[in-house]
Amino acid sequence: MGEVLVYVEDPEGHTEEARVIPNNDKNRTYSVVYQPKVEGLHKVKVLFAGQDIDRSPFMVNVSKAMGDPTRVQARGPGLQPMGNVANKPTYFDIYTAGAGAGDVGVIIVDSNSRRDTVEIVLENRGDSIFRCTYVPVLEGPHTIYVTFAGQQIPRSPFTVSISEGGFHTFFLET
Repeated sequence: MGEVLVYVEDPEGHTEEARVIPNNDKNRTYSVVYQPKVEGLHKVKVLFAGQDIDRSPFMVNVSKAMGDPTRVQARGPGLQPMGNVANKPTYFDIYTAGAGAGDVGVIIVDSNSRRDTVEIVLENRGDSIFRCTYVPVLEGPHTIYVTFAGQQIPRSPFTVSISEGGFHTFFLET
């Protein structure tokens, strides 16, 4: 047992701690998120229990992203703060027109901080529009990360509160 820490040093010598997200899987893997601010060779140090892991530090060459994530928008019922229900499909669309070349990515972290419980279907609908359909299985706050060309788009991450599914009883007076 030990803590996982990741530090990224850019070519100018600035060091930042990266965000480490436990995937809560049987292999005890982690996802690491960092956003380089300059181009060039970056040194990524991965520490476990205070010690460099095998082959750390890793050298990563960062080049300018082809696409512009600031020109990408996402909207739809699946990104609304309220109104989505557990075990019921929902969706949102990602608009990439005018943003250049880049891959669209979506990660959904559930209310237990797991990223492997929500099935995501991402489809290219043409005209620079992508539809993300997902089915949340747990109630509670979910965090949705939408990326383009490897970087988060404006307003990402989105926080969506998933309510409990099931039947609702109401009374009607006549």
